[in-house]
Formats: sequence, C-alpha cells, structure tokens
Amino acid sequence: MIHIVMPMGGEGKRFAERGYTFPKPLVEIAGKPMVEIVVHNLTPSEPHRFIFICRQEHLQKFALGEVLNLIAPENRVISMRSPTSGALCSVLLGMEYLQNDDELLVANADQFVDVLENNKVYMPSLLVFNKADLISEKEQERLQREYRPELMISAIEKTHVAELKEAIYRKLDLISVFLKEPGKEADLKVPLIMFRNCTIRDVCSKLHKDFVKKFKFSRVWGKSAKFGGQRLMLKHVLIDNDILELHIR
Repeated sequence: MIHIVMPMGGEGKRFAERGYTFPKPLVEIAGKPMVEIVVHNLTPSEPHRFIFICRQEHLQKFALGEVLNLIAPENRVISMRSPTSGALCSVLLGMEYLQNDDELLVANADQFVDVLENNKVYMPSLLVFNKADLISEKEQERLQREYRPELMISAIEKTHVAELKEAIYRKLDLISVFLKEPGKEADLKVPLIMFRNCTIRDVCSKLHKDFVKKFKFSRVWGKSAKFGGQRLMLKHVLIDNDILELHIR
C-alpha cells in the first residue's frame, strides 16, 4: 500500500489578498479544483490511499471533505483544529494511518510530478521561478547562479510576465500569420498563431474542417512570397508575419 499524504493547512494569504474566497486547493485551474488535478497526477496504478490534512474551517465552510471524497474515494481526511509549525508537522498528524513498511509520498496540493518516459512526446520546456517578489536580490542571484532559470517572475507583481509570454512563444517555435479577406485590409492586430514550417493547408485545417476541400487558391504577402499578392496553393510554406488571403469556393 502506498500512502500519499497531502498537507493542506496553509492559510493561503497571497490568494486571499488577491480576492480569492476559496481555499487554495479549491482554486480552479482549467475548470477543475487545483487539488483534483494534483490528485489525478499523483494517483499510482498500485494500491494506494490518500491522506489529506485539512484546516477544520475549510472542511466546515467549504465542504472540502466532500470534494476530496469525490476526487479520491476511500481516503482519510484529518481535521487540523489549529495551525501547525509547517507542512512537516501537519504530516505528523496522519502518523496513525501509516505503517513502517508502507511506501510514503508527501506532496503539496499545488505540486505536479512528471517523469521522462520513452512512450511520451514532451514539448520544449522552460525553467521559470515564480514568487520572485518574496526573496531578496541576493537570493535571486544565488538561484540564478545555481539553477540558471530562463526567467524569475512574480505572477502577483506581473514582473517579467511579458518576457515569459515571449519566451514561451519563442521556445515553442511559433509564428504569426495575419489573415486578410479579399477586398479588405489585413487584420494586423490579431494574428493566427501557427507552428513554424506550417503550410497553407495547415492554416485551412485550423480555421475550418471544410476549407481544404473548398480551397481555390490563396494570395500571400510577406517574405515567403516572391512578390506581394503572389497566388499560391496548399503546399506553400508560410513564414513569420506573412499575410494570407484565402479564396474558398
């Protein structure tokens, strides 16, 4: 039996200061509570049991126990009546459910675990440190030397968030394609984001399932065209900042 202990006794002050009314584990990410995403990520194929250490007020006010029972049936929920000195002390509250020969995993409610496997395809990655506003410049310099992150950001203070967006765009090797309707000016404010080396066929497929079948021809302005408004077909490879005008039957 693998026991997975998840201490959730933090006050979540930073979230509360930003207007969140729910405790951190129930903050939604992509339409799901954060704790649900973490539990599904950590659930092993072997026999296991989750042990949740929760603040009593969260269990009473937000029905956190009922939510956890839906996410991880046959779990153990331990009510924490008063704050402890930290996550480790909170974990000790669940000792009565543990055996010395049991495998043990301790994970936070906002902790996502991944491993490199040959049967998966991984996208390019960035090492980014968040919560830079909570540490001194000296500590930031130490982390930079030791780990060499691409960026150190603060989501709360919006520090380097714009640079992070640009880094993600660059790392994923994306390009911008501007669309133009026949007889009208190109929309240069909202580009269509595509992967580098995409073709006109790729753009058609992304815009509508019938565009490839109904495609007549296109005109392209930009570096991939020999001249502005060149008439081109589906196999043509587009370049960053090209303007594309599709002619569909």
